[in-house]
Amino acid sequence: DGSVSGLKLADCSVSGVKLADGSVTEEKLANGSVSGLKLADGSVSGVKLADGSISEQKLADGSVSGVKLVVGSISEEKLADGSVSGVKLVDGSVSEEKLADGSVSGVKLVDGSVSEEKLADGSVSRVKLADGSVTEEKLTNGSVSGVKLADGSVTEEKLADGSVSEEKLSAGVRELLSFVENSTATTTLPPSAPPVVQELAEGSVTRALLADGSVDSAKLAQGSVSVEHLAFLPIAARLTGVSLAYGTVPYAFQGANESLELTVRFDTPFTHDSYVLFSMTDSISCSCFLQAKREGEAVLQVIRTRLGPEPHGHIQWVAIGQ
Repeated sequence: DGSVSGLKLADCSVSGVKLADGSVTEEKLANGSVSGLKLADGSVSGVKLADGSISEQKLADGSVSGVKLVVGSISEEKLADGSVSGVKLVDGSVSEEKLADGSVSGVKLVDGSVSEEKLADGSVSRVKLADGSVTEEKLTNGSVSGVKLADGSVTEEKLADGSVSEEKLSAGVRELLSFVENSTATTTLPPSAPPVVQELAEGSVTRALLADGSVDSAKLAQGSVSVEHLAFLPIAARLTGVSLAYGTVPYAFQGANESLELTVRFDTPFTHDSYVLFSMTDSISCSCFLQAKREGEAVLQVIRTRLGPEPHGHIQWVAIGQ
């Protein structure tokens, strides 16, 4: 035993089958003599690795799973920009301190998520209010001052009954009211009195308030004057401009005269002599005839049919024309 020394062995004469299991110790291995090809798969366990011996280049992409990482070992410097997505964040983990100023835009807010408590005092300006969004319930009592009202916005309907006191009237209006209370129908308004432009309520102008002659034909609506409003006998005609005149003329025969002439004069002459005139007597002893017509008058002839007694009476006449 031990008679064959190293000098007696030719290079590469000892193959693997000549080596007994476990006969090659650490001291027999030259530095760097064991390559990766000489290691069996899975033969290098954790205890065989020296601390810090596995560098970044030795790790395959994706080889380090989450269970291999020590809790708290990934610091801010280890995270790539944009590598933390929403699904990686725990619900409620993003506190106020984690949000940069101005980082939460309107599209990030859920509808209805901004409650009254979230709004700072004075943060809602006029441009943030939608048209018509401020209703009566949103206004506090006394919050609408005179400068907030547009000119002419307070109409009659907006005023409560009895809400306008004497103090609210201008000096000129108070002077006018005082003058009216103390004036008579024949007095005139003072030169300093302001013009009255306030609209009158329907039905407020009664007959007693109208001055004589103040309502002319221009103030009358078409068809507003009916028959019962006329102080004279009306005539109904299909032709426009037709007027009517009527009256009575006394007559009396004397002596042996068989006829006499009567002239009927019209208060308003007709435009031409084509008018129609009807006449009759109130005596059975006389007859009446039309002798002549002119625009302003007509001549009638009365003829007696009996000698006695001497007839007398009135001629009734009606004239119709333009």
